Amino acid sequence: MDSQKVVGDMTIYQAEQVAEFLRSVLGTAREAHAPVVLDLSAVNECDGAGLQLLLSLARSATAAGLAVRLQAVSPAVASLLSLYGVGNRFALATEGGTA
Repeated sequence: MDSQKVVGDMTIYQAEQVAEFLRSVLGTAREAHAPVVLDLSAVNECDGAGLQLLLSLARSATAAGLAVRLQAVSPAVASLLSLYGVGNRFALATEGGTA
């Protein structure tokens, strides 16, 4: 499955829209029996709500037998993953494949 790009902010103010987008991405991945690959390079701001959405996506994907790969993670997302020590819950994809 091609990567799906998240654009803008992943904060409490956009949580409903981001959650809807992530549900759609997960549904497509389930149908294709493919990993969820998210391009997070265009995420400007990410707060606890955005992080919770990513963790929820990871739980749902794992329950469906799918992996979640994060590609081109923005500094905003990277700092939260590091701060909360949850980066290991996601595979990190690189331009040439999985890291």
